[in-house]
Amino acid sequence: MVKTIKFKGLTGRFQTPSFLYTENETLTLKFDIHEHRVGKYVVVVECGEQRKERTLGKEMTMDIPPEFIKAGEYNPLHIFLEFRNTLADKVIIKNNPAEGGFFVEPLYVDRVSGNTTFLAWATKIEKELAELKAKQDKIDERLKAFEDEGVPLV
Repeated sequence: MVKTIKFKGLTGRFQTPSFLYTENETLTLKFDIHEHRVGKYVVVVECGEQRKERTLGKEMTMDIPPEFIKAGEYNPLHIFLEFRNTLADKVIIKNNPAEGGFFVEPLYVDRVSGNTTFLAWATKIEKELAELKAKQDKIDERLKAFEDEGVPLV
């Protein structure tokens, strides 16, 4: 299964915000970066205690085998991307957004009844914020009615 991470500036987000994952197939991450730079991209993926590093080639993909995810005990996948010079010995753009580097949203794993779903972190947060906004709108509506009408007598 191929999942694309599309970059806008230094932020990478999954094009498919959530997807089912079968536990015997390889997850291929495709990095869609439209800025052309001379150098090499290096990706590190962490899942629990597991860590995998790869220098991206022209295809800009990295394969995550199912054994890696199982060995990581289905913990979230954290993806770090950095840009290095052509010899790959000097970091030009770090993988730490706090230092002006790349940010790739992590993938959270949701396992229910033997089914595994990956959920992109930013999408999860946006969904939760929308739900909170809807609740807040209802509270504001009730408060306005209370202020306009006062306390009803029983």
